[in-house]
Amino acid sequence: MKQTLFDLSHHLALETPVYPGDGGVVIEVVHTAREPTADFERRLNVSRLSLGLHNGTHIDAPFHFFSDRATIDAVPLERCCGPAVWLDLSKTEQPGIIDAVDLQPHVRTVGARKIVLLSTGWDEHWGAADYFSAHPVLTRAAAEWFVDLGIDLVGVDFPSVDLPPFPAHVVLLGNDVLIVENLTRISALGLGEFSFFSIPLGIVGRDASPVRAFAIKNDQ
Repeated sequence: MKQTLFDLSHHLALETPVYPGDGGVVIEVVHTAREPTADFERRLNVSRLSLGLHNGTHIDAPFHFFSDRATIDAVPLERCCGPAVWLDLSKTEQPGIIDAVDLQPHVRTVGARKIVLLSTGWDEHWGAADYFSAHPVLTRAAAEWFVDLGIDLVGVDFPSVDLPPFPAHVVLLGNDVLIVENLTRISALGLGEFSFFSIPLGIVGRDASPVRAFAIKNDQ
């Protein structure tokens, strides 16, 4: 059966927007490729990468908010991928606020799936001055809605599921619900079933990891 892959990640580059206060992405060229000659050995392209673990599209582990909870290397990989559903939350009762009342009409759509992606269209603001300051947020009640449904992972197309004092982060990560932030192009998935993948690097003892998030659909 033919399959279509959808890249749902922002690329990492020197100009990648980062959360205020976070260090930016640094890509250092260590060596540049060069063909060998009689008196010069072959040289390869080699680079060094430095970035914050929450730069770009990334996944949060419970350790991000709770020092006694799972770090990103301890998160079971099976909870980072699997059958998923995306919800259109571009219009909500209170603009920019995703509450349980906005999610409840989608309960049948979610069904037994353990991964839910929220599409708001905010990814179109990527690189804009207001991307990190005026984005949509989840309420505590919305976070509790996901916990009550037994969801393993919530992915969003904006930089953070909330703002200080972080009620959604506390509820989700406090109940071992993983969070993927800075997704993009979710609505391109259209109708039909798909599987979502957001595999973190095995960074020992830490709070998050950049991911190359993508989805796979079986063509009809």
